[in-house]
Amino acid sequence: MKVRVLFFASIRELVGKTEVELVLEPGAGQAELLAQLEQYLGQSCWNGMQEKLYKIAVNQSVVEYIEKLSEGDEVAFLPQVTGG
Repeated sequence: MKVRVLFFASIRELVGKTEVELVLEPGAGQAELLAQLEQYLGQSCWNGMQEKLYKIAVNQSVVEYIEKLSEGDEVAFLPQVTGG
């Protein structure tokens, strides 16, 4: 199945792309998504991304954990915002 992965703000700058399309096994969850993303981005970019604090949204809803993705889902990586 295909899912669209979007990157915003500082994460987009790190990755160098606004979005990518990944092909995952049907019913894949967060672990499979992150493993595929690590492979796609390469180790150095992935390590940089892991140092950032981010939230994940699926189909425009922020989630704590992705249980299961479906064909055509949109996954967004959003940097956490701090205020003061």
